[in-house]
Amino acid sequence: MKLLNLFFTISLFATSTFGQWVKTNGPYGGDVFALATIGNNVFAGTWNSGLHISTNNGLSWAQTSFSVGDVRALFADGNNLLIGTYSTGIFKTTDNGASYYPTSLNDKIITCFAKSGSYFFAGTGSATPIGFGIYVSSDAGENWTQTSFNNKPIASLAAIGSNIIAGTALEGLYLSTDFGVTWTQVPSTSATIYAQTAFNNNVFAANYNSGIIMSTDNGINWIPTSLTNKSIRSFTTLGTDLYAGSWLNGVYKSTDGGYNWVQTNMKNRTIDAMTSLNQIIYAAGQKRMGIFISSNGGVNWTHSPFKELQISSITATDSSLVCGTYTNGLYTSTDEGIFWNQTFANVPGEQVNSICSYSNYVFAGLSNSGCPIMGSTNYGNVWSICALTYGRDVNAIHYTSNYVYAGTDGYGLYRSSNNGANWFQISTTIQDVISLYSEGTILFAGTYTQGVYKSTDDGVNWTQTSLNNTQPLSYALIGNTLFTGTMDSGVYKTTNQGLNWTNAGMEGKSVYALQSYGYALFAGTSNYGIFISTDEGANWNQINQGLGNNPTVTSFAIKGNYIYAALAGQTLSVWKRDISEITGMDAISEKVPTEFKLEQNYPNPFNPVTTIKYTIPTPPSSSPLAKGRNEVGFVTLKVYDVLGKEVATLVNEEKPAGNYEVMFNPESSIRYPASGIYFYQLKAGDYLETKKMILMK
Repeated sequence: MKLLNLFFTISLFATSTFGQWVKTNGPYGGDVFALATIGNNVFAGTWNSGLHISTNNGLSWAQTSFSVGDVRALFADGNNLLIGTYSTGIFKTTDNGASYYPTSLNDKIITCFAKSGSYFFAGTGSATPIGFGIYVSSDAGENWTQTSFNNKPIASLAAIGSNIIAGTALEGLYLSTDFGVTWTQVPSTSATIYAQTAFNNNVFAANYNSGIIMSTDNGINWIPTSLTNKSIRSFTTLGTDLYAGSWLNGVYKSTDGGYNWVQTNMKNRTIDAMTSLNQIIYAAGQKRMGIFISSNGGVNWTHSPFKELQISSITATDSSLVCGTYTNGLYTSTDEGIFWNQTFANVPGEQVNSICSYSNYVFAGLSNSGCPIMGSTNYGNVWSICALTYGRDVNAIHYTSNYVYAGTDGYGLYRSSNNGANWFQISTTIQDVISLYSEGTILFAGTYTQGVYKSTDDGVNWTQTSLNNTQPLSYALIGNTLFTGTMDSGVYKTTNQGLNWTNAGMEGKSVYALQSYGYALFAGTSNYGIFISTDEGANWNQINQGLGNNPTVTSFAIKGNYIYAALAGQTLSVWKRDISEITGMDAISEKVPTEFKLEQNYPNPFNPVTTIKYTIPTPPSSSPLAKGRNEVGFVTLKVYDVLGKEVATLVNEEKPAGNYEVMFNPESSIRYPASGIYFYQLKAGDYLETKKMILMK
């Protein structure tokens, strides 16, 4: 058989037919104040983005025609859905949100609804004492008149029989037995009653921080339940079970009619709204929490994809992925993105610009914030405020050589030597810092208008490099070559620590993110998605499979077998891809190899990955490597520790003759990779060769 001149295994860019990016399960968010169901539809009322609908049990959500406004209460009755807003009263839809119209009550803060007989009731609040109280409608919510209860803000309503029970702010419960004509205060109740529900002929009320009280006689007398020390905000029922959403303590459940309560596995969250449909429980809240669902009675909860988020940055720690968002704070995942937990909910208007991590520490830089730097000592699970001067916008944050650096907008560079406990302004030479990176002992800073600066004394003094007319946004290092991605000017590189820079492709593109992996360089762009180069920027290939049209990529992280991409723009959320399917093995020579060869890994020492090249020659027919006309032999490439224990198998299959290279990533091969000496060994037939490499963490 004639041997072809080009030998190859898996082509680096032959991924469009079988490999693609896959969206992780979020993170998701959104401020949800109200939930309701009609038929098989679930409705969610939100802060500042109107009414949303799910027609498939929470698997996806769509915006209804009611797309603006602050929805605070929902009430469903037949095909009627009443939409209570913060300041524009009540709207109504009879076609599942396809269209809507205002009712006569059009200038109030609507907090709650109830129905008794043919009467609809609405509780209101107001910015002034005028207009407080309860309104009633006898025509399915079209027209409203004020009841005699007209001087107190209403937090909740419940109806049982002909009795209407009103929960007020600070003054407890009031009762009407004549459809709202007259009202009397219920004795021994004086707190704010945030939520109420009627269930199995009993009424339950959330008694501020005193848990849940219940009435077995239509609201006349009340007794405590076993849940006595929590602040309850919402209720729902499913079958014979009753559920309660709480402030900061998640969801509680009662299986005995509301007398006794146990906490479900939804914990440490504030649940402002609940509902149930088709054996699924929905729990939602503020602080950009979004919507969670449970299909097994609260044992397990998953984040419903209610609102995808724009991701600004992502980093990988030893035990987690941590990402920052433009609107929803910080999220952490410990299971490769299957579940994202919101660990810091920012104030509206704040955005996370940058994240860095080392060991168990994670730092996040924010803008438009009273606390411009947040720090975590446990891989992003719990955050605290770092004491940088309030009012600073932190565009970039970076750790190197026992210092944490913060680059600000207009206030230069700050440095902390004690993990964010104290900060000192160390330079105003560069005032508008938008990016930071380090190569060995050299610190690089990108600026808005003056390009790249570098410092050799831990940021105290700075000199401008020759790349002085671009906006450097991102960095990556391969061997001794430093790359920077710029705004509208593509990628530049330097091999002499910034003395000289040359163009490395992607001309005209804004490159928000760069990530190196062995010899491969990934570039995340604005509106063009992801590119890869394996020749230091001489050539680039787009690898957007699965990402949709015109994705904007803001950040990368590598953990285990995956590369993660943070997306903003038309495509959102965090996406991932098996990095071996992109960079696994590739043809690297057109010459017919004539002898075995195992090359020294590069880089060496290395962290986190290294490349190993090897050659399998054309075997003679007498060689034990030969396998008939196919000229294929069995090849193994394994890694061992200093004790001779096998820690990774990189190749273990039949190979045709050719030149190959393979990546070794200890994080994906060794459970607890430690710094030190490792050996890699190539074996093919009678050929055996071993070389040494060093992992430095």
